[in-house]
Amino acid sequence: MHVSVRTTVESSDNRAILFYEAGLLARAWQQYFNCSTAILLSNSPPTTMTHRSRSGGPQTQHVQRKKNNNLPRKPRPEPRIEEDPNATPPPQAHPLSSTPTTFDILALIRHSLAPTITSPDFKGTVQTIKGLLYDKKWLEAFGDEELLDAYAGRWVPSRVLCFRELFAESQELRKVIIGSGEVVAEDGEEAEQGESSKTKSKIVSLGGGAGTEILAIASLIHGQRLLDRQNGQDSSDLYPDWVGVDFGPWSGVLEKFSSAFTSLWHLDLPSPCHQMDLLKPASPNPLLPLISGDTSLVTLIFTICELMSQSRPGTIRLIRDLTANLHSGGLLLVADSASDIAEFELGSSGRKWPVYMVLDAMLLGTKDEEGKAQWVKVESEDSRWFRLPEGVADNWPVKLENTRYWYRLYRRV
Repeated sequence: MHVSVRTTVESSDNRAILFYEAGLLARAWQQYFNCSTAILLSNSPPTTMTHRSRSGGPQTQHVQRKKNNNLPRKPRPEPRIEEDPNATPPPQAHPLSSTPTTFDILALIRHSLAPTITSPDFKGTVQTIKGLLYDKKWLEAFGDEELLDAYAGRWVPSRVLCFRELFAESQELRKVIIGSGEVVAEDGEEAEQGESSKTKSKIVSLGGGAGTEILAIASLIHGQRLLDRQNGQDSSDLYPDWVGVDFGPWSGVLEKFSSAFTSLWHLDLPSPCHQMDLLKPASPNPLLPLISGDTSLVTLIFTICELMSQSRPGTIRLIRDLTANLHSGGLLLVADSASDIAEFELGSSGRKWPVYMVLDAMLLGTKDEEGKAQWVKVESEDSRWFRLPEGVADNWPVKLENTRYWYRLYRRV
C-alpha cells in the first residue's frame, strides 16, 4: 500500500486520514529504530534499480483527438480552486537561476570532458555503466576512472542545472554559498539587505565526487559576480571551502572541472575529494573531522536512496554521526529522485514508506537527553520538477533527461 502525500488538504476527513497515517509511520519507525534489532541487521533491500540509472520521469504521451465541429460547444465552467491558508507559496525565479546561462554551463562541462564526450565510444560506455548500475555492481562502475568520466558526461549536466536552480531559489542555501541572503536584482535595486558582513563557509558533499554540487556552487558564485559587475558593484572573493566525499576515485574528474572554472570563469575554487566508504564502520571515523567544527552545510544529493538500499544500519549510523558532530545551526540538505522505487519497508507489517518520510521521522523524532529536538525542518518539497529548456541539449551526444525529485533542508538545533 502506498502513501499518498498531499500538500493541500481539502476536507476534515482527509486531515484525519493524514494524521492517522503519520501516526502509523511514527509507530513503525519507533519499532524499527528502537525495538527490532532483527530488522536492522537483516539488511534485505528491495530489488530496485539504483538511482544513478533512473530517468527524470515518464515522457508525456500526446494523443491526437478527432474534433467534431458539428456538435454545439458547451461553456467551460470556471475551475474551483481551494487554497490552503497555511501552504507555503512557491518560490519566485531568482536571477541566479539563469546566470550564467544553461548553454554556458553545458559548454564548461563539454570543455572539461571533451575527450570523453566527443569519443565515438561514449554512448557504448554509458550503456556499460547503466548495466553495471542495474546489477548493483558499484565496485566495477565507480572503480574505473575511464567509466567515471563517461558517467559525469551523461548524468552530471542535467543535475547541475537542476540543483543550481534549487540553490538559487533557497535563501538559506544562497547565504551559505555566496555569503548573503539576498542579491542585487537585475534592475539594480536591492529588495532586502542581506548580512552586513560575509563570512567564509564550509560545505561538505557526501557522495559528491561526480561534481554536481561543486559545479552548481561555482555557477552561483560566477553568476553573482556577473550581476555585481552589471550593477557596478565590487565582487567578494570570499568563496566557500568545498570538500567532496565519495566511494570512487573522482579526483581526476574534479580536477578537470576546477581547471575549467579557472580558464573559462576565472574562478579559483579548489575541489578536493576524500575517497571513503560512508557505510563502513571505522575507528577513528575519517568522516568526523570533515563535518565537525565550522561546517556550514552537509549535502546528500542523489545518494541517500543508494545508501539505504545497500545498508540500513550503516545509513542510520551515518545520520547519527551527523547529528552528533554537526554544530548547532549547521544545515543538512538531502535530495533524491521522487519515484515509487524510492520506498522502503519499515516495521513488522512490511509496509512501504517514501524515504523522505523515513528521514523526517528519523531526524525530527531524535531527542537529546533532556527531551529536546535536535533537528528542525527548514524547507521541503515532496515532488519537484526540473525541466530542461527546449532545445538546450539537442547537441549533446546522449539524451539529457528532466528530473523529478524531492528535497529536505534541516537545521541542527
